Amino acid sequence: MASWTSSQFLYEETKPVGIQFVERFKRSGRLSFKQYQALVFILTFVAYIAFHAARKPNSIVKGTLSASTVKGGWAPFDGPDGPALLGQIDLAFLSVYAVGMFVAGHLGDRLDLRTFLTIGMIGTGFFTALFGFAFWADFHSFYYFLAVQVLAGWFQSIG
Repeated sequence: MASWTSSQFLYEETKPVGIQFVERFKRSGRLSFKQYQALVFILTFVAYIAFHAARKPNSIVKGTLSASTVKGGWAPFDGPDGPALLGQIDLAFLSVYAVGMFVAGHLGDRLDLRTFLTIGMIGTGFFTALFGFAFWADFHSFYYFLAVQVLAGWFQSIG
């Protein structure tokens, strides 16, 4: 039987879909163990960069939503209680994120980590995009933004 350090081990088990995709573009059709290690390292690094970068758009957009901008802000955040509403959304996001980190840690120990992180990445991207979608759909509901941020906090806690 092959050991963990042997490249033969990678081909005795069912290969992940991503590895099969990469190997289609390689002439020999197989990745060496070192190439496999490098690919896993790069993909993990990029995935965590994406997770952390997905937390930034909301803090950038908050300045545009408030009434202090030239265009007057975005309802319901352009009124006198706009900063308080933005604070409530931040509080909801950070609360769910903090609790979610604890829960996701326990779930990550018990579930298939590859699937769990994939769900977290897809959910994070989806809810980050939904926050920006409010502009195109002309949504002005505080509860829409609150729900999107709560769900974004849950999915971002996975990563």
